Amino acid sequence: MPAVVAQSQQVQALKKEQTKKIQDLEKWLKTVNEDVAKQKTEEGKQKLTAKYNAEFAKKKEAIAKDYAAKLQVVEKSISDTITQQAKAKGYDIVISKGVVLYGGDDITADINKVVK
Repeated sequence: MPAVVAQSQQVQALKKEQTKKIQDLEKWLKTVNEDVAKQKTEEGKQKLTAKYNAEFAKKKEAIAKDYAAKLQVVEKSISDTITQQAKAKGYDIVISKGVVLYGGDDITADINKVVK
């Protein structure tokens, strides 16, 4: 499963989207820092910093929740594909490659072809 997830185009696109969101958040932080620096009083800086810290926490949490939700959908889709392929090939059980010491058939390549 980890190998299939890592090679999935859906996961690659999701990671690219996540990187873009993080870059946008970093740009926002730069603007925030400039805004705080413009404050003339220490009290003004502290109030603005507190406001922006709360806003940053909300934005960061929203990005993390969105990513986790989308990743969960992709993983469910991949899991369903594995189940369908295993049943089509007559397998009663699919075990992670890391658990198997000897024997068995590795269907990872077959799954990768379908998941792309």
